[in-house]
Amino acid sequence: MHFLLALSLSFCAPKSGPVLPADSLQLVVGLADAWDARTATLYRFERKRAGGKWKRVGKAWRANIGKNGLAAGRGLLEWCGPDEERKAESDKKSPAGVFRLGGMYGYGPGLKAAPRGKLKRINRTMACVSDPDSDSYNRIVDTATTERDWDWTRPLMRPDGIKSRTIVVGLNGAADPDGDPPVPGAGSCVLFHLARGHRPTVGCTSLKAAALDALIAWLKPKAEPLYLLMTKDQYAELAGLEDSGLPEIP
Repeated sequence: MHFLLALSLSFCAPKSGPVLPADSLQLVVGLADAWDARTATLYRFERKRAGGKWKRVGKAWRANIGKNGLAAGRGLLEWCGPDEERKAESDKKSPAGVFRLGGMYGYGPGLKAAPRGKLKRINRTMACVSDPDSDSYNRIVDTATTERDWDWTRPLMRPDGIKSRTIVVGLNGAADPDGDPPVPGAGSCVLFHLARGHRPTVGCTSLKAAALDALIAWLKPKAEPLYLLMTKDQYAELAGLEDSGLPEIP
């Protein structure tokens, strides 16, 4: 049984013990100035053993997030705040919380920049399904070989090339949709992808090519990597809990 503590800034946390799963050895932390911010600062951390101490890796990066700011996403961290602040389909908000990172995909320049075999190859008929009524909701599928039951998808191969390399953010079961079936309408198809200058996203996290390529090269699926995204104040509140296990942000 899990005993949760409702925090003043609306996330819930264990009354004792670490906030993050002990099996994760890699962590990406994204911190925004406010709930309606359009940018975040990203930090990388790693540890050598389960439950060990986090060590900072590399320099911080500036990232673009949702044009409408943040909303509490369905992930590994419970939300105790108002329901209207939860992530919903098409709200153009990035999910706040803690999420496992899923598959990594690419084509063209993305494949060339990544270590061999690191990215799953994208073809022209691959897309992520954003229709909540579809059995394939919040899944990346090949539309040429999957029975169509959707009205809306997000193609991965776009003319602007921003998804030439992508990382799946495990919002709403996206990292393991078979083991954690997505809840219709709770958000879909959130990725790390290439930035278009300083333009905000419709819910994803975007980075410059050098940063995204470095992130892809660093991530190891066997390390059970996590993405934590929230405001600076929310993070400070969580990190201030006894035995939270969260790394110190410089």
